[in-house]
Amino acid sequence: MAKGLKIDWWILLSICCVFVSVCGLSKQPCQPNHSLIRRWLNNSDFDLCHCRSPEVTQIEARIANFSRFFDEYDLLLASMDIDEILMSQFYQEAFESSHKVAVYVSDVLGIIESLYEVFISTFQELEHNGHWIAQCLYQAAYKVANVTSCGNKPQTIRPAMEVLKEFIGNNIICCQTYEQASTLKQCWRTSYGHKVKENNETNMKKYDINYNSKPLLFQWFNIAMGWISITFILLTWGFVIAASVSLTMKWKVRCNIAIAVILTDVMIAVVIPFLPAKEKSPLCIAKGIVLHYMILACFTCMFVQCLHQYRHRKNKNANDSRMWIFTYFLIGWILPTVPITVASLVDPWIYHPTLKVFGQNMCWLHGINNFYFVIPLPAIVVISLPFLMYSTQDELKELKIKDWCCKDGEDSKEFHAFNAEEHRARKLRVQEYEIATMMIIILLTWLFFCNFISYNHTVSGFVFVALNCLLNFLVLLFYCILDKQIKKGLSCFQTKKKLIVEDKVDINEALEALDDFNFFPY
Repeated sequence: MAKGLKIDWWILLSICCVFVSVCGLSKQPCQPNHSLIRRWLNNSDFDLCHCRSPEVTQIEARIANFSRFFDEYDLLLASMDIDEILMSQFYQEAFESSHKVAVYVSDVLGIIESLYEVFISTFQELEHNGHWIAQCLYQAAYKVANVTSCGNKPQTIRPAMEVLKEFIGNNIICCQTYEQASTLKQCWRTSYGHKVKENNETNMKKYDINYNSKPLLFQWFNIAMGWISITFILLTWGFVIAASVSLTMKWKVRCNIAIAVILTDVMIAVVIPFLPAKEKSPLCIAKGIVLHYMILACFTCMFVQCLHQYRHRKNKNANDSRMWIFTYFLIGWILPTVPITVASLVDPWIYHPTLKVFGQNMCWLHGINNFYFVIPLPAIVVISLPFLMYSTQDELKELKIKDWCCKDGEDSKEFHAFNAEEHRARKLRVQEYEIATMMIIILLTWLFFCNFISYNHTVSGFVFVALNCLLNFLVLLFYCILDKQIKKGLSCFQTKKKLIVEDKVDINEALEALDDFNFFPY
C-alpha cells in the first residue's frame, strides 16, 4: 500500500511541475496586445520619465497621433496596397514620431514591440519582408539606446538594442543602409533594390540560410513523423478489427481517443502543410480553430477515459446507460467548443496569422490570448488524475481482506473470489498507469507545441513532433500490443485462418483421390 501511495504521489507531483511550467510558458513576451497598447498610449496620467519639459506636450500629441495609427490600421490595409501604405504620409509620421516617443518613455520595449508586431502582420504575405522592416527598427532602437534617459537615470531604460536582439533573434541582420534612408519607403527600396552593397548581399544570403534551412528541415521532419503517427493509429484499428473485439463502452472510449488523435495528426501533417491559405482569410482562421478544437478534444476524451475507469472501479457492474453515453459525448466532443467560443466572442480576430511553421499560413492565438489554449490543458489533467488515484487507493483498501481469506485455505470459495478480485484490481491498476502515462505525454506534447508556435523555437518544434509520434505509438502499444483481449482475439483469428487453410488442403486431396479412382475397370 505504501508503495502504491508513493507512485501515485509521484504522478501528482509530476503533473504539478508540468502545470507550473505551462503557466510560465504562457507568459508571452514580445507579443503585444493592440488594445492594451492603445489604452497605455491614451493614458493621460502616465508621467513620461517623471520629468516635464516644453517638448513633453508635443510628444504627448504625437502619442495620441500614434494611437490613432492603431485605430485606422485595419482600414488602411483594407483600402490600400503595400506600395500605397509605404508611401502614405500618415505611416511615415507615425514611424518618425515613434523615435521621439521612445526617448521619453522609460520602457522603450513597448513602442518597439508594437511597431514590430504591426509591420510583421502587414508584410508577412511578402515572404520575409516584415523581417527587413524589423531591421530598420533595430537601427532606430540602436539610436534610442544611445540617448541618455531624462532625469539622468540611464539605468531606468533597458538598452533597446539588447532587447531587440532577444526579440528578433539571430536571423535578423543589421540593415547597413538605414543611415542614408530618410523614409520607410527608401529603407524598403535599399533593402530590396538592385543597387545593394556587396556586404548587404552577403548578409542577405546568410539571412536566407538561417531562416530557410531549419524550417525546411522541420517541415519534412513534421510530415514524415506525421505519416508515421497516422500509420500507428491505422494499425491500431486494424488489430481491433482483426481481433473481432466486441465494442463495449471501454473500446468505444478508446476509439474516440484514437479518432481525436488521428484527426489532429491529419491536421498537422496533411491539411496545414498542403492546404494553402492567405493570411487573415477564413481558411487560415478555420485551420487554427479546427486544430485548437482537435487538441482540446484529445484531452477531453482522455478525461472521459479517466471518468469511465473511475466508475468501473467503484462498481464493477456499472451500467453504461444512454445517459452515460450522452454524458461522455458532451464531455469529449462538445466541451472543447467552450474555450474556443469564449475566445471568439472576446475577440473575433483572436486568431492572428503566424509564421509559416508548418509550411503554410495558419492563424493562431497570440500573446495573452494563449491562455485560452494553455490553461484548459493542465486543468483537464489535474482534474482527471485524482479520479485515478482515488479509485486506486479505494481498491487497495478493499484488498486488505486477503489475510482473512487465506485463513480458510486455498480451497475456500472466498479465496477464489479474492483471487479473481485481485486479478481484476491489478488489471485496472495497470490500465490506470497507462492512462496517466498517456496524459503526461500528451500534456508535454502540446506544451512544446505552444512554446514552438509562440516563440518559433526550432528545438521545441522537433521535440513536439517527436513527442506527438511517441503518443501515437503509446496508443498502439497500450490498446493493442499489451492488451490481452486483442492478443486473444488475434490468436483466435490465426487459428481460424489455419483451420480454413487445412480444410482447403483436405478438399484438394479428396478431389485428387477421386480423379485417381477408376470407376470403370476393364
